[in-house]
Amino acid sequence: MIRRFTVLFLLIFVLPAAPAGAGDDEIDILKISPDDLVGASGEDLVRQGGAAYARGEFEDAARFYIRALRVTPADTTALYNLACCYGLLGMPEQAARFLEAAWKAGFTDLAHIEFDPDFELVREEAVFEKTMVRLREAHAKKVKEAGKRLLVESRVVADVRVIAPEGVTSWGRYPLVVGLHGYGDNGENFAALFARREIEAPFIYCVPEAPYAFSGGSRVAMSWGFGGPGVPLAAELRSALLAEEYILEVVRAVKREYPVDEQKVFVLGFSQGASMAFRMGLRHSDVFSAAIPVGGWLVPGEFTPAQMARARKESLIFVCHSPEDRMVTFDACERAIEFLDQAGIRHSLLRYEGGHSLPVNLLKRIVSWLDAPQAGGDDAITLPSADGLLLRYRFAEGETRRYRTSTRLVMESEQVRIRQEQEDLAAWTAKSTKEGTAEVDITYEEVSCSLDTPTTGPVTYSSKSPPDPDVAQHLAVVMASALVDRTVRLVLTSRGKVEEFSGYAAIYEELAKKDSRVRQLGRKFDDRVRARSMQAFLSIWPEHPVAVGDTWTESYRMTLPTLGECEMEVHYTFEEVQTNGDRRLARITTRSELPRTSVEGRSLLGGATAGEILFDLERGVTVRVKTRAEAQIEMAGTTFDVESHTESKLVN
Repeated sequence: MIRRFTVLFLLIFVLPAAPAGAGDDEIDILKISPDDLVGASGEDLVRQGGAAYARGEFEDAARFYIRALRVTPADTTALYNLACCYGLLGMPEQAARFLEAAWKAGFTDLAHIEFDPDFELVREEAVFEKTMVRLREAHAKKVKEAGKRLLVESRVVADVRVIAPEGVTSWGRYPLVVGLHGYGDNGENFAALFARREIEAPFIYCVPEAPYAFSGGSRVAMSWGFGGPGVPLAAELRSALLAEEYILEVVRAVKREYPVDEQKVFVLGFSQGASMAFRMGLRHSDVFSAAIPVGGWLVPGEFTPAQMARARKESLIFVCHSPEDRMVTFDACERAIEFLDQAGIRHSLLRYEGGHSLPVNLLKRIVSWLDAPQAGGDDAITLPSADGLLLRYRFAEGETRRYRTSTRLVMESEQVRIRQEQEDLAAWTAKSTKEGTAEVDITYEEVSCSLDTPTTGPVTYSSKSPPDPDVAQHLAVVMASALVDRTVRLVLTSRGKVEEFSGYAAIYEELAKKDSRVRQLGRKFDDRVRARSMQAFLSIWPEHPVAVGDTWTESYRMTLPTLGECEMEVHYTFEEVQTNGDRRLARITTRSELPRTSVEGRSLLGGATAGEILFDLERGVTVRVKTRAEAQIEMAGTTFDVESHTESKLVN
């Protein structure tokens, strides 16, 4: 996996001119505007792919990278990371093909490829090994053609960005935050860290660009250290020391130009920049009041006894790391905390959600901490990500989940009141999971119902006990009992889209042969109709990550009890993330308006639905769904007020 850690780069490339073809004549060249040409951002798609990768959702990540490559085919990051996804999915042929494509596009870091753990599942496969042989040969040829390497130490003019609060004057003193970007990023991108997210930064923010350039394929990327094949260890260590001196010189230069509060100088680093932040904060506690390393690592051997003795008196380290980080895993954070503990260094630990990233809420928390820096021991704080969570259903092959679903329907007019209730316990067993879909068998283990109408009177049935012979003849009981111990098949995507729902109609077709009353109900038990009801339970999650406060809309046809079919727009709102023990639950509310329409001989005079969903973010499973629908319908000249309540709960 290429460690593209911060803001991603937009690649510019030239496509050969295409011949005029069908549809070109419809383009009015006098009226076209730039807005008409805006499409999906390849940069954004690669970012979303990285987020999915960080969560371990490699199929979703691959889809984002494929979409990105349709926008920017020369993006070496997307090509290489797509190869990594195929490697992690155990698909050697695809991994080899896209790895070679990435190499041809410009990603030629052979050492990185040789040791990338993403290819461990496919590395010994013949097709992948043949590709590696070709890449090694190409690398050897490139080294030979490039000539002998001579390393020369020199001074150069550095590119440093400084953002100061509006109205800064020499009358006051301001905190200084030195921002150190990650491997492969640059100063310009990292300088926009707070402004791009519209976070007010009440300090002078200075961002030096890392001094060492390397090939990122079709772009130039920067690093805080100079290393790699053919670079002596002494030169690599010397390069890090020179980078350290460069950062200190930047601090001195900013102090000469701006009114800096000498007691409030901080260093903030991300990823490789976090490693430098650890280094600067502990080696130069006389310069930096505190260090804030985010998603990085600490190298214990970098500090002398004298530096550590001073650090014990002066240093303060605010360590931020996500347990979901797949780029720099959380054990690097744990080792750093252990080192700080043993060394007696004051520190605080903040755990946040979002993987290897800098989410908005984290940055806001850092800004707040800078206002009153303090050590907090090892007390971890969970910080929900504001950059968004990708809601996805997850099934493990062979896993069984049980849902208890209850429905209560009341229809009233001036003369008539009808009440119907049904409850079932169903086992959902994943038979197979592949290509972003799950095939699930749903078996109804228990079914009960009750009915009270002017013609039937009160009727009650439960599969747990044999029904009275008279009760067993009621159509509602016949229909309910037919489900007991029967299985239907569901195929759905990780977003929750129902691809197939089958078996329901077969149950009632079989029953209709024995009871003509069932036949008269017709298409109510068509699998497509039942699929719409199932879709309402599952919900369709958006393609992109969502954050607390976000809203989105999905449109689909659904079947409401007695009301029949209608076209609906369901509006979702991500209300909050709840914590229940070690589980995090997304609470999402829904609402919709029922349109005025005629359906199957009835007139739907309008209505509305409202609901609430609790979704387990770790397990990828709906914990509870509650829906209430209110409507008015007209049948045979009589207007009914209809109220329906449905609740489904996970019971295991």
